[in-house]
Amino acid sequence: MVKGIGWGIGKGLESRECARTAAQKALDCLGTTRPALAIALVSQDLDIQQALSGLTGMLGTTPLWGFSTAAPFSSEGEHSHTVLVGLIAGSDLKAQVNFYPEYGRDSKAAGRQL
Repeated sequence: MVKGIGWGIGKGLESRECARTAAQKALDCLGTTRPALAIALVSQDLDIQQALSGLTGMLGTTPLWGFSTAAPFSSEGEHSHTVLVGLIAGSDLKAQVNFYPEYGRDSKAAGRQL
């Protein structure tokens, strides 16, 4: 059962700080409820490895699904230099973590692994 959903946007030129800001805003939305899953969209003009560092620093071992995109969007429109984070909290939710670092070079092989 889903207990809560929180989301946040971090905007700026420093990838790690954008991710930390977005994660903190999403955590603030959840209050004291612990997230079961995080979803992150990182604009392509930011360094995804630095953004990942900021996210894991804030979210710890929370399973994370994320990707880069031309520009994350919200109800306010498209956002460049942005990290958007959504968190889902609840009981009886299970997430499995997989990492496919070679997806960009060989998406067919990554698809077969999945």
